[in-house]
Amino acid sequence: MRLRLLLTVGRVFVGRVFVGARLVPARVASILRGQELALPLQLTSYFRVITCVVGLAISFWWLPVTTGDAHKFHASFTDIAYNPDARAAEIVIRTFYDDLENVLSKRAGRDVRLDNSKETNALLFAYVQETVRLKRANGRPVKFAWVGIESQVDMVRIYVEAKMPGGLQGAQISNLLLCDLFEDQVNAVNLREQGKQAALVFKPGDQFQKVEAK
Repeated sequence: MRLRLLLTVGRVFVGRVFVGARLVPARVASILRGQELALPLQLTSYFRVITCVVGLAISFWWLPVTTGDAHKFHASFTDIAYNPDARAAEIVIRTFYDDLENVLSKRAGRDVRLDNSKETNALLFAYVQETVRLKRANGRPVKFAWVGIESQVDMVRIYVEAKMPGGLQGAQISNLLLCDLFEDQVNAVNLREQGKQAALVFKPGDQFQKVEAK
């Protein structure tokens, strides 16, 4: 289980972070659409993500696995890509299946399973809107539109969209997904807009952060 989770983290960040650390262009798969993108990345903008991911991976590797605990690694990975044609932000949130079910069950006061039913999706969408927030550069809150979910072994992808006529540059984002469940939750956010990149990391208690893509 630990090896599988470490590989999951590696698949999310190795193309963007470690290729970027070598300061050379890299062709990596887009999480949103499976398209290939040329990403010349800068070490400075991703230093915090490198430190965070490496630290989490090393710490997690040495944590003992106890009976009844699905995992000791509490994180989510969000990709936000700007679509200039639709003038919208296309958002994919990836996190652990069981963590979402636990937090939704706790909030609903009953057992909740991610069965892709209309009722469950409504609960999930409400939770996402409450914990992941986006503001335009002028400070105006942005509403999300539900797209759907996709299950992948022990993780789930949540797809939402947000109208952003002015683009992502200068916008503000807050991602406290699952921070109400875990004190050690870490939420990594990668943003892309017309060849520019930004990387943000959120932990419990963090406020809005400004998007400064480079």
